[in-house]
Amino acid sequence: MSRAIRKFEPIRDYWRFTPAACTQLFADRFGQHRITVRAYGNILTSIAFLTGMAAEELSEKERGRDDPDFPLLVTIRAVKAGSSGRGRT
Repeated sequence: MSRAIRKFEPIRDYWRFTPAACTQLFADRFGQHRITVRAYGNILTSIAFLTGMAAEELSEKERGRDDPDFPLLVTIRAVKAGSSGRGRT
């Protein structure tokens, strides 16, 4: 989907692990207020990963920009009901 169209209609790409798909999937199970979804990376870091480049071959500026349209990594933090969310002690 074009970025120009995205301004008018949110992307509903649920066929892979996008931030939107992970938010929908985990919010259904844990509740929207119990999840945190983050996207890291951009189109350049994704291409670098796929071609086997080392992180050091990209500048800090190239690696540092996160683009939610082209994430390399999507992370999810989901907290079960009745849990403090602080992890095991």
